Amino acid sequence: MAFKTVKKGQKGDIVKALQYIVGADPDGDFGPKTEKKVKEYQAAHGLEADGKAGKLTFTEIVKNGPILKVGATGVYVYAVECLLNTLTLDGVYKEDELKHVKTYQASRSITMDGEVGPETYSALFGLTSPTIVPVPSQDEDLNPEPEPDKPIKIKQPVDYK
Repeated sequence: MAFKTVKKGQKGDIVKALQYIVGADPDGDFGPKTEKKVKEYQAAHGLEADGKAGKLTFTEIVKNGPILKVGATGVYVYAVECLLNTLTLDGVYKEDELKHVKTYQASRSITMDGEVGPETYSALFGLTSPTIVPVPSQDEDLNPEPEPDKPIKIKQPVDYK
């Protein structure tokens, strides 16, 4: 899923999740009141207050998100419940919701610990693309010996900011 800026006129679960976090009425409809709350959030966090929730705004939301474990409560729990669509919308992260979070994490190649932290938030808000983990063939040497005089290539992580 490619990231899309969330802005005035849009509707849906991503809007509702955003509304919970910025303190707007969570009706799932991005109107003038939501735009105002997004601007306030942006200004309070040193971002350009344009009222559109783009990558920088969602990155800030992820950065400020608490690690959610069973028993957690609050607006971030509501946001996760909205985005997973399979959880009871009550703002309380319960034991029976763990399986939904773990299933989502597995589908995105995220460690299946049931905790919602930066990596899971980033995936939920569309900041990262799912990672496809290749499965080595049976003949592939998983621990090859380094070859002298051949540089070792190190893959650098992609920065989605």
